[in-house]
Amino acid sequence: MQGKHATDKRGGFVVIEGIDGAGKSLQTRRLHRHVTQRGIECIATREPGGSGLGEDIRAWLLQHETDAITEAFLFNAARREHARTLIAPALSQGTWVVCDRFALSGFAYQGAGGAAASSLEALHRIACSALDESDAELKVDAGFLLDLPPVEAQARLVEKGGDADLFERRGLDFFEHVRALLLQRAEEEGDRWHIVDARASGEEVAKQIHETLDRCFFA
Repeated sequence: MQGKHATDKRGGFVVIEGIDGAGKSLQTRRLHRHVTQRGIECIATREPGGSGLGEDIRAWLLQHETDAITEAFLFNAARREHARTLIAPALSQGTWVVCDRFALSGFAYQGAGGAAASSLEALHRIACSALDESDAELKVDAGFLLDLPPVEAQARLVEKGGDADLFERRGLDFFEHVRALLLQRAEEEGDRWHIVDARASGEEVAKQIHETLDRCFFA
């Protein structure tokens, strides 16, 4: 990976991905703290969410069954608002952004639900292009895919307790498909993406992420 120097005017856009139960939220918080401790302004956010509209869409999706195409439209509407009002402005001001999920989840979850990859690509390009005076598409600078077998992820969710949402209740076969699509997409994206074995302890996963980010961007 070609490193992005810490003093570049534009902030860095870093994404944590993985299936439900892989530890994304924990690692997003830890990475946000790690970057901030370097004296770099950084915000943590999530998808869907990150804006009033995005949080409303998130709440609706977690409570209502629909098909993969409708999900894709809604997720990309939330992404557009998130990118337009939070991510792109922060990056342009030199602030780093650490995001819990982004495009890979859409390609994997809605892809596993039956939506065509070409349709998902088109919607994503619309959502993430022309966010400011340029027509450039918003791109991830570094991504970390927390890879975990679905049976272990579901065991973690059971141990965590609480009611499972509609996505978490979709079953092992669905999540095996999601995991395969996440891995495929990360490999296709090239060296911007790093696959991390999420079976390791939270501390070890964080260590791998932080060392990789430091090597690529702050060396």
